[in-house]
Amino acid sequence: MKSVEVAGSKFEVKNGFLDLGLLEIKDMEEIQGLSKLKDLKNLELSSNEIVHIKCLENLNELEVLNL
Repeated sequence: MKSVEVAGSKFEVKNGFLDLGLLEIKDMEEIQGLSKLKDLKNLELSSNEIVHIKCLENLNELEVLNL
């Protein structure tokens, strides 16, 4: 199963959905492995402190980005 790591914790993609909400992420580069999730369809990033959205150019299947 595909996953990313944020602040030492692992988060798995489930049915094309990755929930990274409420993690106090300030910089997209804190999400290790995100650019490798080429089949990701839905990315939940709400309730974080992200100022600049980046690192999404390889996510060609992404349909929903919730900030």
